[in-house]
Amino acid sequence: MAPTLTLRPATPADLDTLVAFTVSYPLFRDHGMTAARLRPQLEAGISDAGVHFVVAEENGTPIGFAYFVKTGAFARSGYLKLIAVDAAARSKGVGRFLLEALERNFLRPNGLFLLCTHTNVEAREFYERAGYRQVGEIPDYLTPGLHEVLYHKPPPKP
Repeated sequence: MAPTLTLRPATPADLDTLVAFTVSYPLFRDHGMTAARLRPQLEAGISDAGVHFVVAEENGTPIGFAYFVKTGAFARSGYLKLIAVDAAARSKGVGRFLLEALERNFLRPNGLFLLCTHTNVEAREFYERAGYRQVGEIPDYLTPGLHEVLYHKPPPKP
């Protein structure tokens, strides 16, 4: 059974929790992402009007978040920069809850884009099940030896 989730804007008080569970992902270590590097990025997103930064919580506890740049892809489409779920809450619908909330608000008019590291098979399958299509690959984009796969989900046809 999926947890009962609420969605709210991220606040500075959330940062320690969000950073801690995000940098625990092995993939972030592969990219050299540390708490010291991630925290300022998330902090900046809280006050940026061009960013939609939301937290999923269960019983008042943050268990996931989505960091979304409203026109971050080609200056016209939404770009999901980061979505992360606490290890204890993974595979319980939290990521889907966050992704569907973004899509309800931002899929129109030009669809959504995201990058996913090619070795992150579980995440790639998650996005593909949600209707995202691979539209390209960028070798060595963020980290040498790791390729980023570009995904797009177009808006629904009228």
